[in-house]
Amino acid sequence: MRAISRFSSHLKAEAINTKRRVFSDGDFGTAYLFPLIHKCLSLPRYNEDLDEKDGAILQACRLACALFLAEIKRMFGINAVNSGLQTQKLRTYLANSKGHWGDLQPLKLWCLAMGGVESLGSLQVWYEHELREEGANMRLDSWEEVENKVKAILWFDECHTPLLVELGLGIKGVSGLNALGRRSYASHNSPLRG
Repeated sequence: MRAISRFSSHLKAEAINTKRRVFSDGDFGTAYLFPLIHKCLSLPRYNEDLDEKDGAILQACRLACALFLAEIKRMFGINAVNSGLQTQKLRTYLANSKGHWGDLQPLKLWCLAMGGVESLGSLQVWYEHELREEGANMRLDSWEEVENKVKAILWFDECHTPLLVELGLGIKGVSGLNALGRRSYASHNSPLRG
């Protein structure tokens, strides 16, 4: 996560310095993104020092990092990204680690957000529900508070914020789809409960 955070900060600076031209530089994108994605996807799946619940937490974080990078990869136009398998696996790891995150609850919220912004259909509904529940468990009273929590972990505003806003609006219970099949709404400041 530290390496991805450093890359995200570097990319933000490059986007400002180049007036967004960096996103048309495939060499820049592949030079930074591919090694990070490879690292996320090639971390060992099992560690004998970890119990099953801790292993599930580690794997959930690994997959959430890969999903975080998927949206940035799309910004560069590098190959198509299909996150379906990763979001399904992430759901399994999150379900297997339920109730064991302790002080890492904000990290769990971030993992749920990454899964939610990258999923569609019934899987997205599951992530929406879990985000609502986790937010309520953390005593967060609005979607804005959820956004602030996940943005504090690891975030790239330009691509992740619009998707998180759409996801939050889905939690509000309003229905509707835009041309891409994604939810689209005008306002996103809604309570988590009620």
